[in-house]
Amino acid sequence: MQTSTGCGICEPFLLPDKPPEAPSWRPVSLGPLSWGAASDYLQPMDAGEKFHFGHADLSPTNIIVSDDGQVRGVVDWESAAFYPHDWIATKARIAYGFILEDVDPEQIWEWRRLFVFALGKRQFEVDVEGFRLFIDKIKNK
Repeated sequence: MQTSTGCGICEPFLLPDKPPEAPSWRPVSLGPLSWGAASDYLQPMDAGEKFHFGHADLSPTNIIVSDDGQVRGVVDWESAAFYPHDWIATKARIAYGFILEDVDPEQIWEWRRLFVFALGKRQFEVDVEGFRLFIDKIKNK
């Protein structure tokens, strides 16, 4: 997994917890790892045949829409990177950033539902169980 510039990702969901004494601005990394350790960490999540470039935070607040309903831009690209296939939809399923704000409580999950559905139509499936196995491994290393 890497950013478009070849650097390590800054995706908090896929990294170990930050030590309590670490400053909030300092990134946490999962490595460097030996080949054996890396394959052990990455095995539970199906990476598919290739990695896919994803925004990783395509929530409603990061999409600029004009008054006439046209998408004019997308912001907040710092987590954009090449991710395993299943992570693209799984992130949208588990992250609270994909909920709608200031709407009827029955509709707060509507964006996430529509987004995950649209990703599924493009063969990006949710794999929460694979994600949980991955997290268990990095937290219990």
